[in-house]
Amino acid sequence: MNIGLLGYGYSAGYLSQQLVREGHQIWGTRRDPAVIQPHDSPAVTLLPFDYNAIIEALTDTSGLLISVPPLADGQDPVFMSTILRLLCVTAYRHYNPVR
Repeated sequence: MNIGLLGYGYSAGYLSQQLVREGHQIWGTRRDPAVIQPHDSPAVTLLPFDYNAIIEALTDTSGLLISVPPLADGQDPVFMSTILRLLCVTAYRHYNPVR
């Protein structure tokens, strides 16, 4: 199973360790994917929080965890800004492949 972790921070990092042990392929997003954290697994593909990179990764993703913290005003930055568009575009591409 290919699993995406939007907001690859502390919690998602530790979850990914278990998922990798179970044989899953994992990708995650981080504002700066070059930053290495102690909980990072070398088996996880880190992506920048970039619209096109996430759409490409979602095409083969069967599970998605969103663990991005809320903004100071309490709004969810992923849901409010991109996740609906990403999911709609991915679903459209899945059911309407380019011929």
